[in-house]
Amino acid sequence: MRKFLVALLGALVLQLGLVQAAVADETTTTAGQTTTTAGQTTTTAGQTTTTAGQTTTTAGQTTTTAGQTTTTAGQTTTTTGPEGEPQTGVFDRQPASGPGGIVIAVQSVTPCAPPENAANPEVEVVLFNEHDLQQGALTIDQVFQVGTDGSWSGNVIVPADAELGEYIIDAACFAGTSPTEEPFLIYQPQGFTVVAAAVTPPAPPAVAVPGTPTFTG
Repeated sequence: MRKFLVALLGALVLQLGLVQAAVADETTTTAGQTTTTAGQTTTTAGQTTTTAGQTTTTAGQTTTTAGQTTTTAGQTTTTTGPEGEPQTGVFDRQPASGPGGIVIAVQSVTPCAPPENAANPEVEVVLFNEHDLQQGALTIDQVFQVGTDGSWSGNVIVPADAELGEYIIDAACFAGTSPTEEPFLIYQPQGFTVVAAAVTPPAPPAVAVPGTPTFTG
């Protein structure tokens, strides 16, 4: 099994830590007006916003955004993190719940645009719950090939004996098949609930039909 889960959770923990740090370090001063959020400075009056990287100027307003870009086009969202960090995107899964044995259809919304000279781009789809994390295992771990345009799709089957409850389904894109390969795009996780299968009531017992009576005389 590829070290996908470790990479995935590591990236999610890092993102959560950055968000929490930004919230904790946020200070706002009204008058100047200066807002500082974990390395980000916004001055209203000039008005200048600096964080690093990208610069946008609008009527005396300069905005510099730190290595993170979010692009929304229709349903496609891609976020580019700091250099060396994987991008993030969204994918679709249907349905959102079902009993053991159900088929989940998964497909890209954000395409897996592979880096240049990618040997064999593929996407790895996983399904796991809290018990899996404790055991270092995955309920589903399946790989699909990525098309030349970055799109992908496929079906995964929930094991018939999967325990009931809440799961997370997620996916990540890799440039090759090496077990030590790091993902270049990690999808935002989605929930899935394994529910009890519907019980079909037993058919009523067959009722014997009496034969046609005969008469003599």
